[in-house]
Amino acid sequence: MEIEVVSLKMVREDCIFAHDAISEPTDVVQLWRALHPQEPDREELWLICLDACMRPTKVTMVSRGSLDRAIATPREVFKAAILANAKYIILVHNHPSGIPHPGEDDRWISELIWNAGEILGIPLRDHVIVGDGCYYSATSERKWETPGYPVSEAQESELCAEGEKCADDRG
Repeated sequence: MEIEVVSLKMVREDCIFAHDAISEPTDVVQLWRALHPQEPDREELWLICLDACMRPTKVTMVSRGSLDRAIATPREVFKAAILANAKYIILVHNHPSGIPHPGEDDRWISELIWNAGEILGIPLRDHVIVGDGCYYSATSERKWETPGYPVSEAQESELCAEGEKCADDRG
């Protein structure tokens, strides 16, 4: 029986400019907008790979779904994260409805990836859902033991119910 010898590598498809470090969910939304000048008509789940200083090093689409869901498993997420030598990861996806409220599937995948990241040593720092001028941040909801960003009292008072924060972030 023959055993194949293989190698894995990432292929660079494009390059975008991002600022130095991601320090809050609005930075994730700005990166999403740079990737999507026009909002997709279907859900897309993207992975942002970060270095130890929370600087984005790689981004990749994990899944493109339908109008109301994009399916992903830890395998797809962490395959790219490991190849990118990520210290941390952030998930970001859109809701074509424009309403960033997380559904049951969104919460489930966040918890699944969170748990897998803890085991693999590549922590999930946030899962951001982008809507029409609004976003939802799982970290802002404070469900996880380790917050993804430092949150000031001023930022905390601006958070809406369910972790949503609305702003005109299209700048």
